[in-house]
Amino acid sequence: MNAVGDGNNINTIKMRHQGADMNFCKVGSPYHPGGIGVPIEREKCLSLEFQDIYEIENLIHTLQEFKEACQLHMRSWGRGRA
Repeated sequence: MNAVGDGNNINTIKMRHQGADMNFCKVGSPYHPGGIGVPIEREKCLSLEFQDIYEIENLIHTLQEFKEACQLHMRSWGRGRA
């Protein structure tokens, strides 16, 4: 997996599966997380490029483990969510 970030306050995530030549883009909120009605001046992107499906599965597994660890630590994260 190759990851390239564009600094802090990422508002767009672009993912690419190199083997299938497939692209996916998820654009975040049009406003800064703490600002009310403050438009984003420019796209700040995190690009992830995967070589194969195993890299995607490993990332999903790692994120699930991180979520579970945080839930144990915080005890309130995830309430009311699936």
